[in-house]
Amino acid sequence: MTGTSTSTAAAPITSRAPVVLPGDEPPKAVETSAFCPSDDKPHCGQKEFADMVYVTGQHKFWLLPVSVAEALQECAEKLRSVASIEDKAARQAELDGRGLYKPFIPAEAKAFLNATDKARYEQLVSEVDALERQIEQDSEQFSDENYQNAQAAKLRALNDMHSGKRNDSYSPEYADYQRREREWQALGDEQRVKQRELAELRKRGLTAAQKEGLYVQADRIYSPRERAIKEALDRYWALAGRREEHHEVYDGLGAGETGTYQPLWQVLNAYRKAIATCQDKNDAYCSDVQIYIAQYNRLYDYELKPYMDLIIELANLGVAVPEFALCSGDPKVGIEAFDKYIVARQSLDTLRAQIRAKFIRFKSATAGYAAPPDTLFAEEMQKASDVNLLMMDLRKQAEANLARLKPYRILVWEAEDYAIKPLDSLAKDDIPLREFSLSSLGKTLSHISLNDLPFNPFDKKTWKKASKTSKLAALDQPSKDEQFSLYLKEQGAIEVSPEKRWFNEEGYFHPESFFVWLEIERGYQVKSLQSPASRELWAEGVRQMLFDESLIRKIMLFDSNYQAQYLRMVTQWYNPDLKAKVEAAPELSVSAGKGGKLALASAKLELSYTSWRGEVDLIDWKIPEPAKARPMLLHYRVDNGNCERPIQTIDLGRYFISCNVKAWGFAGASLSLARDLELSSEDGRLGISGVDFGQREGSVAELKLFAGAQAGCRISGALYWNPPAGVLMPPPLPGEQPKKGWRALAKLQAEVNGGVGLSGEADFRLGLVNGRLIFSAKASLFWGAGAKGGLSFAIDYESLADWLGLFRQALVNSNYRQLDWITPEAFNYLSKLSYICLTTLGDVAFFAARSIDDINALYSQLTGRGNGGYIAYTLTTSERRTDFKKWFEGLPPEAIGPLLLSLTEPPRTLNPDGTDESINPVRIRLMQQQAIELCISWMHDSARGVFSEKIPNNAQRQYEEAITRMNPNGKKTDENPEAAFCKGLFRLMDFMDANTGSYVPRHNLDRKQFNERIARLGMHVNHICKVGYRS
Repeated sequence: MTGTSTSTAAAPITSRAPVVLPGDEPPKAVETSAFCPSDDKPHCGQKEFADMVYVTGQHKFWLLPVSVAEALQECAEKLRSVASIEDKAARQAELDGRGLYKPFIPAEAKAFLNATDKARYEQLVSEVDALERQIEQDSEQFSDENYQNAQAAKLRALNDMHSGKRNDSYSPEYADYQRREREWQALGDEQRVKQRELAELRKRGLTAAQKEGLYVQADRIYSPRERAIKEALDRYWALAGRREEHHEVYDGLGAGETGTYQPLWQVLNAYRKAIATCQDKNDAYCSDVQIYIAQYNRLYDYELKPYMDLIIELANLGVAVPEFALCSGDPKVGIEAFDKYIVARQSLDTLRAQIRAKFIRFKSATAGYAAPPDTLFAEEMQKASDVNLLMMDLRKQAEANLARLKPYRILVWEAEDYAIKPLDSLAKDDIPLREFSLSSLGKTLSHISLNDLPFNPFDKKTWKKASKTSKLAALDQPSKDEQFSLYLKEQGAIEVSPEKRWFNEEGYFHPESFFVWLEIERGYQVKSLQSPASRELWAEGVRQMLFDESLIRKIMLFDSNYQAQYLRMVTQWYNPDLKAKVEAAPELSVSAGKGGKLALASAKLELSYTSWRGEVDLIDWKIPEPAKARPMLLHYRVDNGNCERPIQTIDLGRYFISCNVKAWGFAGASLSLARDLELSSEDGRLGISGVDFGQREGSVAELKLFAGAQAGCRISGALYWNPPAGVLMPPPLPGEQPKKGWRALAKLQAEVNGGVGLSGEADFRLGLVNGRLIFSAKASLFWGAGAKGGLSFAIDYESLADWLGLFRQALVNSNYRQLDWITPEAFNYLSKLSYICLTTLGDVAFFAARSIDDINALYSQLTGRGNGGYIAYTLTTSERRTDFKKWFEGLPPEAIGPLLLSLTEPPRTLNPDGTDESINPVRIRLMQQQAIELCISWMHDSARGVFSEKIPNNAQRQYEEAITRMNPNGKKTDENPEAAFCKGLFRLMDFMDANTGSYVPRHNLDRKQFNERIARLGMHVNHICKVGYRS
């Protein structure tokens, strides 16, 4: 209503009337009728005001009478003095007294229900929990033993009736059992009814949450920001292929500018430079921003623009994709890195397609009855390894670039690097914080609590209702803010909404246009803006905060939502000059339970505030310091075959986590306000929050500052691993140098909610979730005894080869018995992967990156009928026999069993791939026998300790388990284990006894050694088959 004018309707114009050009209209009177009811208030028709205020959360101006201006200044000074209190406990108490310390409610469906439904919801939760406890408690009455006793009582009564001892079969004991069972079942029926009603209320609440603008998926609530990031990433990956198409685009914009250039990189680099340099300048017309906008607008000529928009959108949301992260600010270096990235992506796609095509051709040529030789993919594997190393170097370069950029952005290198994160808590809709810029205070930014405002009493119901109009979802965007608006209107302030004409073509606020409208068109006079100097000073601050939507969509220069305001308030950021602020961080600790803590980081940590964006960064910190990392020892029990489970210990190596933390709004404020920082590890995820360890009373959850603000906090980085000495590492690819020292094991962005379940005595678990190998461990293994919680990581494909070595080492140490810290699915996956890599000598990372279905299909192909001759030919003729031996050591019996099965297949004529040579079945049988001898010798030579009839060593156990698993899937069959072992052993011995004609003399020498090794390996078990030494 305000800021508009009334006008008299023009008379109808006939067709004969001459056209008259209108002259300049005189300034129009201000419309004040909305504020001038019949009781005629003092400010009606007022033209002169003491002050003007720009309210950031509203994106609006207000003309203020002197009383309102003085009240706002007084309240702002109060809050400024509170925020500057050095004692954090005292500061927290003062903020709490102003309603600014407990702004959160749990992110549950009930938060969106009306009062009646919420009360019923809470009642149902209590009743369902009570019923659950009662049902569990009463279930003890219906144990197998009690059931058998009741049946026995019923049978006795029947027998007594048949024998004439009684006239009926009634049994009081059985009747009582049935009565209690009916009551118990009735409890279950009642619980299900209440659960259905509770589910309906939960559905109603989640529907209401969606109407508020929040995102709901699988009954979890997500913030609009998380949804925006996830949707932008989905669209980005869908369009990512277009970057190859537009790698080089013809400019063609005129003389002197012809040629080729990378428009994508130019825009990204201009954006990065604008962010990096303009935050250190007070000039809103920063030339670097203008250069960026010019570069951006040029993309309208290319189909690349939608793709670029997504990269910029993600950067504004705090996320860096590879294209953005590789821009270093140096044109030459940036272009070269970007070129390498594009070429590397293209090369990997090409190599994968070549390997897939070659495998299909080989499969077709051999009718599906042959395994590929180790040389089939050698060239492609080597190239893929080189490209992967380049991609790893580029990623390191991208991470280094981002570490230098302020504010820091989270790197999302691959699609699976970012998992959408549910809200733990929601900000209340009645937060009393307000942020504004008063013209009388120049460019200073001020904050107040509405609870401090001295105002004339008016209808309390209206005030309370107005406090609820700032909806929960609106905390991420400008708000109508009816409560503050109501106060200002009641005190005589005039509302002024920005108009499009107040902004220039680039989208910047143009104060001259604003002042023309204010003073000439509307006739207002503001006392605090009379001098040119005061106008320029205040306008300078507003220019840094107010932008047209067209510019906001291209670059985030100022975040005005409530959470960003809160961070600026607690960090005492009053000057909108876009400069980052750095200060020492509180001590970093981990909860040790019962109010205790364990200090984690000895190095000095620093919090970097980018308050104009409402962000806090904690960059490049390591826990523990690599030099102080101690070996992680896993203690577990293994069946020793004598019905005993002694404790085994394995050295898992040393670990440290390299972290970068980015926090928004309230989450960032919690890091600033806290006296301590707590590193948490709940549901398998790493988190950080502000905690006051000095004031612990009760549960930890109640003591966290802004408990649940984790939705606004992201931890990125990597888990680094230094393997223990002596681990059985797979052989490197040809030309590849063995890895030494620390290597990245997992990226922290690849979050795994809940991991693979740590419970009871389990300190560590290796599992398979959605095709990824998951490493889950109790926090105490990382941080020390007493640390609570657990962590889960998805192991990188590039690091899986190293972990295969640790897996094989553990099998050797446990004498190839079941490892209870590896899930069956993970064990099966690692066994198949080991077999594939053994028979192809391929790159573990290459195969690991394939889907589970691809792994299973390839494994079936390699263990299928007719592969024995090809595998034998590869093992006996390959120049990489030493590599085969390294792979074989520690190989799971689940992989060796199918291998021996294939090698004992009836031989047939073989034509090696790529040659015209034809090898007859007799010679192929010899090759298969020689391959078996190799396998048995490798197994025999890996023995640790003496061979024994009573206590078999690792090689004996590997032999026993492998022979027992001589079947296509490598698993123990349903038949008796002894029978399965003898069946496999007889098959092996019979095949080795077969005559090979002219090759017999040499083979007899090998057979003697073979028999001696079989006798030693089977010293503890061969006798069950009555197989003795055969000379």
